[in-house]
Order: sequence, then structure tokens, then C-alpha cells
Amino acid sequence: MSLKSLKAFTAVCLFSVLLVFSADLIFYGRCVSSAEYLGPLGMSEFMRVKLYGSSESSGGNTVSGVISILDSNGNEIAVIERSWAGSYLEIEFEQIEIGGAVYSFPSRICGKDRIIGGSGRYSGTNLSRYYNENRQCLLLGFGSSYPQRNALFIISEYTLRRFPFIKPGNHGTARVDLSQCRYDRFYSIIFDAEKNTFFISE
Repeated sequence: MSLKSLKAFTAVCLFSVLLVFSADLIFYGRCVSSAEYLGPLGMSEFMRVKLYGSSESSGGNTVSGVISILDSNGNEIAVIERSWAGSYLEIEFEQIEIGGAVYSFPSRICGKDRIIGGSGRYSGTNLSRYYNENRQCLLLGFGSSYPQRNALFIISEYTLRRFPFIKPGNHGTARVDLSQCRYDRFYSIIFDAEKNTFFISE
């Protein structure tokens, strides 16, 4: 590659990086504006869980159950009933804090082979498609307006991206371990805004 070609290639790369960075900065700005419009949501119960049991086979262990995603009024948005690879289940939430308000979004149900540690985790089920549709986030329930649901959709889109160019320090993943849940009993997954943590209640 000649020096002229190398300079042209470098310029294109720098321009592309600058373009992506600028677009991401604008996206984050929209996210902040949406949070200012919404304010704190005060959501507490996000999901309900009932595990049926686990089984072993030559293909590996599986664990089955039914998991419901709830809106801010406690109504079911979606019910997911199936088996997952692994011996235990874990639910991931992507979170972002903006202006002192924490926004949480269920992102994935995954099976794992170990109670402690990140090894042995399977890809699982992505959850955003169950509550994000038509540029609305249905985690806001009945009584919310379209602009409010759209504002939460913008925040969720930014928070749930796997490879954000700009990732603020207040953006992270919370994992809720279901290994202590007994079979054939219902549990709620609740977010405590004061302590900024999730807990499980039977």
C-alpha cells in the first residue's frame, strides 16, 4: 500500500469513527432528554417465575419453567414457558442511571451449570422483543401515553445495545439468580429503588 493510499485509508477510518461517535452522542442525548421527560418510574415488580423442574439427558441438563414479564401496573405483557439448557436459571437486567433515576430492562433468561461464577452460562432467550414494539416500551402499563412509552423505548434501546460506542459508568448488568427458587412455587422479581438492587419474593 502506497503512502497516499495509507493516508486515504486512515482518513476514512477516522471519519467513520467520528461519525459513529457523533451519532452515539446524539443517541445518548435523546436518552437523557427522554429520562428528563419521564422522571423516576417507581416500578417494583418486573417478573413472576415458576420453575417446574430439571432433567438430565445425554444431550445435557435442562431446566423448565414459566416466566411472565409485567408492566408497571402488574399486568402480564408476555408469558414464556419452555425449557432452557443448564441446571439453573438466571435473569439479566440491563440498567442505566440518568439524573438519579434508575431504569431497568429485562434483557435475557439464560441457563447455567454453576450457581456461583460466570462459567457455563448459555446464550438463553432475549427478552426485549416481548415488550418493545412499534417504538413503544410496554413496560409502562395502562394509563401511560404514547409519548411516555416512546421515551422509555428510546432509553431501553440505548441501554440494551450490546456494543455501545459510548457506555457511561452508570450503565451495567444486574443478574438475578433463580437457583434457590423451589419448584412449583411462584416468585416475584422486584427492584428496590432505594437500595438499587433486585430481590426475589415468594
